[in-house]
Amino acid sequence: MREIKFRGWNKVHKHMTYDLCSSEQRHTLVWELMQYTGLKDKNGTEIYEGDICEYEDGEYSFIAIVEPDYVNWFLKGVSPKDNFNINGFHDCGKSWLEIIGNIYENPELLEGEE
Repeated sequence: MREIKFRGWNKVHKHMTYDLCSSEQRHTLVWELMQYTGLKDKNGTEIYEGDICEYEDGEYSFIAIVEPDYVNWFLKGVSPKDNFNINGFHDCGKSWLEIIGNIYENPELLEGEE
């Protein structure tokens, strides 16, 4: 069974807080919540919604945003290197994924996004 955890971006104070389930502040409207996928990248870093990943397997490489999908998680390619998107990446070579930031703390990584 997957561990259920959330982190949150505080829109007022502009900072990320982990483990919001234990925080009384989670009920306020200043948080943008992101769920833990239950997966870790190649370095053992937990992967959350809103993370920006780099995918490299020797043949392909691209940068993508982790987004929720109907059943699982989705890697949305970021321009101009959006070679493809990956649906349901739970078994899709997560050993090739590396978290390089997130959409709130590292928006400069999305400068190519349309």
